[in-house]
Amino acid sequence: MTVNNIASVYYRLGHYETALDYTHQALSWLEHEGQEQELLATLENMGRIYLAMQRYDEALEYLSKALSRAYRNGAEYNIAMAIFLIGKVHRARGDSATALSYLAMALTLFRKLNAQSEVSYVLDAIAECYRLHNAPRRALRYYKQAIEVARQTQSTLLEAELAENVSQILEQLGHYQTALVFFRRSTELRRRILADDAQKLIAVMETRHKIQQEAREKEIYRLRSVELANALSELQEKTTALQSAY
Repeated sequence: MTVNNIASVYYRLGHYETALDYTHQALSWLEHEGQEQELLATLENMGRIYLAMQRYDEALEYLSKALSRAYRNGAEYNIAMAIFLIGKVHRARGDSATALSYLAMALTLFRKLNAQSEVSYVLDAIAECYRLHNAPRRALRYYKQAIEVARQTQSTLLEAELAENVSQILEQLGHYQTALVFFRRSTELRRRILADDAQKLIAVMETRHKIQQEAREKEIYRLRSVELANALSELQEKTTALQSAY
């Protein structure tokens, strides 16, 4: 596992300071080695971490570096991702107008690249901007588009979150029956996710138990082999001693 991957694990666990330490280590090494693609990913990760820590100026600093490098290298996907993340930073700062301009650019670029999973996340971010800007009907339109794409890409967790958001907006607008449909859909998807996670955990535990069992069996076999070897050695010594006596 690379330093960058370790940082990503700590980021997902919410240990942002530790994640930041690892990304800084990765950044120094990658700059020295000249690994441009990994460097772009690291700069993007630093932007994500600083965003999660609500340190927006630093997030924009690293994302701007990522964007400049991506343009210089002609890395279209990274250009789109950096623009998307910059939009999310502006949204978090409460600047919906600037956020929407960046998110619209990111949406166009990801659609051009046919990066459908990323398209669903950008649509979600745009919807959230309109929701925070007290424009529920516009938010609803983008949430529904995001749900459709999330369903196509089998992004179950995102679809569950989107369905819940749609349910809340429909309730706000007084469409209680339809809101209930989306709420039930969200609940159904979350139950499915929990069931899948439980199955994965069981599989991991069974594999771990199997490995431990095999290790125990190998150790028993080893000990028995040693015991047998000792017994044979003792028997050989006794045989030799008896032969010498005669």
